[in-house]
Amino acid sequence: MAPPPLPGRSRSPVPSMRVSGAVASGLGNPRAAGSSGVPDVVTNEEMEKLIPLVNKLQDALSLTESNESVSLPQIAVVGGQSSGKSSVLENIVGKSFLPRGQGIVTRRPLVLQLLNGPSEFGEFLHKPGEKFYDFEAIREEIEADTARICGQNKGLSTKAIHLKVQSPNVLNLTLIDLPGATKVAVGDQPEDIGEQIREMILSYVSKPTCIVLAVTPANLDLANSDALQISRMVDPRGDRTLGVITKLDLMDRGTDARDIFTAESSDLPKLKLGYVGVVNRSQADIAERKTIATARAAEHDFFASNPAYADLADRLGTSFLVEKCAQLLAANIKAGLPTLEREIAAALTKRRKEFADLGDQTPDAKKRRLTEALLCFCDRFQALVSGAPLPDRGQTFDKLSGGARVERVFREVFAPAVADLKVLDDLSPAEVQTLVRNVHGLGGGLFTPDQAFHQLVRRNVARLRKPATNCVELVHAELAALVADAADVPAIHAYPELHQELETFVANLLRENLDAAAAALQTLLDMELCRVNIAHPDFVGSKGITSLMHTVEHKLKGTHKPHRDLPEASPKPQQAPPEQPAEKSGGRFFTKPPKPTPAGKKVMTPEEAAAFREQMIAEVGPPSAKRNDDDDPPLGDISRFSHITHGLSLKEQVEVTVICELCSSYFAIVKKTFADLVPKAVTLKLVDATTRSVTTKVLAHLNTDDAVETLMAASPAIAALAEKTKTAIAALEQASAALKDMRLQR
Repeated sequence: MAPPPLPGRSRSPVPSMRVSGAVASGLGNPRAAGSSGVPDVVTNEEMEKLIPLVNKLQDALSLTESNESVSLPQIAVVGGQSSGKSSVLENIVGKSFLPRGQGIVTRRPLVLQLLNGPSEFGEFLHKPGEKFYDFEAIREEIEADTARICGQNKGLSTKAIHLKVQSPNVLNLTLIDLPGATKVAVGDQPEDIGEQIREMILSYVSKPTCIVLAVTPANLDLANSDALQISRMVDPRGDRTLGVITKLDLMDRGTDARDIFTAESSDLPKLKLGYVGVVNRSQADIAERKTIATARAAEHDFFASNPAYADLADRLGTSFLVEKCAQLLAANIKAGLPTLEREIAAALTKRRKEFADLGDQTPDAKKRRLTEALLCFCDRFQALVSGAPLPDRGQTFDKLSGGARVERVFREVFAPAVADLKVLDDLSPAEVQTLVRNVHGLGGGLFTPDQAFHQLVRRNVARLRKPATNCVELVHAELAALVADAADVPAIHAYPELHQELETFVANLLRENLDAAAAALQTLLDMELCRVNIAHPDFVGSKGITSLMHTVEHKLKGTHKPHRDLPEASPKPQQAPPEQPAEKSGGRFFTKPPKPTPAGKKVMTPEEAAAFREQMIAEVGPPSAKRNDDDDPPLGDISRFSHITHGLSLKEQVEVTVICELCSSYFAIVKKTFADLVPKAVTLKLVDATTRSVTTKVLAHLNTDDAVETLMAASPAIAALAEKTKTAIAALEQASAALKDMRLQR
């Protein structure tokens, strides 16, 4: 049943109305939207076309989830909890259909589209084609869909519910019901629930094309109104805010709100659209199932019979509020048509391009998308390695990424691992002593054996294999992570077969280059193992071994205690043997060997050995006669080998110390060379080889006519998105055509 008509007003569901300038002083007028240039007159015919037009746009944009791209004219209903906001909406519709209860009941925006029509039903956008004739079922579906999206607790969601209500008792009007503002969390709500609601409300009302319907109860000081406080944040001059005062029938006896509606008080918040008073059903009325029609009749009687409001009755009440909202919305739409038409055209162009990318299934289109996706991947991979910022991400500041992580492997992992390798770390003192004695063979020997030196050097060089292998494998792992990062774009994710085949192919390419890099590192090791370069200028033994032995023995004698089994003997004077030329062969440490021992003797006595050693030193001459101290080989602290030479005779100490010093010097040279060449080899054979060839090889292998159909098979989600985009395009095209028709008719 339609609500009873107000005195002097038409019963037509879409009455003709003009808001005059006289009314504007107390109630505002549509032109008061300030710079928007909203006209003050909208005819019934225009209202019947404009508001359904915007409804189509809302439905279309909700399908593409891009409401932010088009500034639709709309009316957002804002109010605190228990302000009577839900009752105002139900009075406007003429039916009880909104969920009720304690705490936060509205947890999602509700886009309520009212259409004047012969039959009465509701229809949800998420259930197209299903008509709800029972408004109690509409309430249950709102609760059920809210629970599906937000859960059973008091959580929120910005995803709107779209409800279309057709009835002969409504005007064409669209309203957005937003959650009631609150400051205190209850139950299992997050502590910032109030801030979440505020942000949701602001996301709607901050748009300049949105009219704010600020609902405030009459028994609350307007200065403390949640709705007006939020409105002032986005509309400080009050150009596009319409105040709605509820619960006028609950004010204390002897008080009224007349000064609010007549703007007689200068202390009230100024709204250019003014204030409208309404009387809703009380909780008792709701419990007694009092109908909306009965409540609307009671509201009319309240204003007509109350001395404070009788002369304002034709400008108060739900009927006037509905007409005023419809006029404001239609005027706002009419004023914004040029801008709206441009934005719709831009949105339509964007959606058509998206559909072309998603839904065009012609072979040429698929081949084009495949080529673009592969080139996008290759460009991203090369940019990540080189450190160039990605277009969709920019430069990273909080962590290392891309090629910087590869460089960290070289500097912070490999280099310290090589530097930490110490010569003879993997041998015990006893093993070093045994090696030296073993290479002397049967009968012992007089001179430091170079076989022991070569064996120890090669043993230590072989220890470099592990850090080199770890280095190349870590770099390979970093590059593999970059492959996944480079493929993390919608153009590739949209096609599961392409995504999998691309990552598999590049992973195989990396594995091939890893093998090549590992082979290069093995070559470096083999080079060091195949030839020990004792002529290296930095090698401590490059000037000959005799001088080194003399220097070592000289340093050891200062602290040497005679061995209990081999006491030192003073050399006995004897005729010096004829001088023999020194051996100058490039790979030997020693002077030419002495003549064989006398017949019958296999080993010199200790005294003879000591004498011969002194003779060797005499060949070089005393330091002051034949050389400068600067000519001494640069030795380290030989005491660092004392744990190896402990318990040996002076001769053995000299030999072992010399071998350790030679090994340490040569191994330092090899480590320095290795620390420099391994990163270069890994970069050349693995990193650069991949980045240089990835584009050519990926395109040659994957960008073929035979592979297009398989690789460009869209995922079910993408296929659904393409269908959804197609539907949105159809709706946008209808809206664009309607906008064009309206422009031609003006």
